[in-house]
Amino acid sequence: MFLFGFLFADSLIYLYSLIWGCIEGWVSSWLDGQREKGVTGLEVKKKSHKYFVYESRTYWDKALHKKRKTSKYLGRLDREHGLVPSGEVNARITVLEYGNAVLAFHALEDLVPLLRGAFPDVWEELVALGIVRMTGMVPLKSVQHEWALLHDNGLTPSLDPRSLSRVLRRVGLDRAAQDTVFKGIGTGRELVYDLSCVYSKSEGVLFAEKGYNKDRCRLPQLNMALFCNVADGMPSMIRVLPGSVRDIKSLYTTLEEIGLEGKILILDRGFFSEGLATHLGEKKIGYLLPAKRNSKLYQEEIPLKAHFKYHDRLILAGHKELEHYHLYLFEDQDMMLEERKHLYELVDKSKLTMEEALGDSKTAGRILILSNQDRSEKEVYELYKKRDGVEKLFNYYKNMLDADRMYLQDDPSVFGHVFTAFVSLYGYCKLQGMLRKAELGHKYTPHDLLTIFKKVHEVTLNDKTITTEIPKNIEELQTKLKYHIHPQKMQS
Repeated sequence: MFLFGFLFADSLIYLYSLIWGCIEGWVSSWLDGQREKGVTGLEVKKKSHKYFVYESRTYWDKALHKKRKTSKYLGRLDREHGLVPSGEVNARITVLEYGNAVLAFHALEDLVPLLRGAFPDVWEELVALGIVRMTGMVPLKSVQHEWALLHDNGLTPSLDPRSLSRVLRRVGLDRAAQDTVFKGIGTGRELVYDLSCVYSKSEGVLFAEKGYNKDRCRLPQLNMALFCNVADGMPSMIRVLPGSVRDIKSLYTTLEEIGLEGKILILDRGFFSEGLATHLGEKKIGYLLPAKRNSKLYQEEIPLKAHFKYHDRLILAGHKELEHYHLYLFEDQDMMLEERKHLYELVDKSKLTMEEALGDSKTAGRILILSNQDRSEKEVYELYKKRDGVEKLFNYYKNMLDADRMYLQDDPSVFGHVFTAFVSLYGYCKLQGMLRKAELGHKYTPHDLLTIFKKVHEVTLNDKTITTEIPKNIEELQTKLKYHIHPQKMQS
């Protein structure tokens, strides 16, 4: 009889909750669900259109000889999330950057299977590092912190600085696995080849040697050779070479390692040599090789009979076929005027004689290209100008490596960091390609794109996850890019 009294009192509390404040149907359904689970004694009170849950119990007060009720506040009742416990609301909410994280992962999707196959035990660390570096130039010691702010794309990498350093050293030692990735990427028919350097004072880096560089700096340096596909602007391979290796010798060394028969290399003036042209021809490799300004080939008579526009600049052009190769001469009319003005300014400042200025003015605004390809002047010029984009990529690439300068302690570490920077560069170029196809390259950079998509967040509340609403400007940008974030549905 005593037990029956308490059960009856609990039912009264339940009925009181239903009647008090005219609560809505979903609240009643939630209370019914709790009772079916065996949870009793719950009371819901409505205050200012919000619902609050209490645990109410009755007991027999021996002193007063009657029943009394006690209530304990449990938390707020939310239509979507259910009971939000008191005192745990802030602790159980996490907000992560979602839009930029999934976009960066999308940019690396083609590369992920290659990394998984070549580095099965550490591929997640390589992908995570690539994503973090695409969102900003992050030093190795801060990678773990930055990753914790991002949606993880289902990855569970180990990113504390010590373990990550070991991972990168292990990657640097496995040249065969790196080559597997490069071969998987593949090379197009037309390739831009360029060389740049980074400086290192670490005694453990044996590849760092004093050598020639554009900065005329005599610090120990490492040379990096980068191949990029002309068709899509994507990097296909990176090589680390000793710092003392000059431009032409570096190319000979690289050609020994990879097969480029049937390919066409687009090179810089620093590689110019008629001997190199002969060597490439013998290897059945096509080439576009610009001559140095002091080359005797500029003495060849090449009438400028053709003309075309390039980025609203008037280009005069001529073509002459010699015994073993073709010569293409281009004269940029705007550049010619700018260079001649500069020459006479140097004369006025007594930094150049009039005779020297007259001599240099003969080649002002001119580019002479040596090639074994028989093409139209305009096609050759546009192919050569593809080099401009690669030089900008190298600047981005070296900035990423600069973030790791303190970790470049020995050759394997160098090779590992160079390879992981290549992973980020690949993703960066993929985003650049998306912008170019959407004709938005003049308006946005890949970094701009990631910053904009950063506005879309992933919110987890009490073990339930949602994606915030996608702003209108991002919706419009997605349509132009032909890429769409797929927002997560509620997950428990």
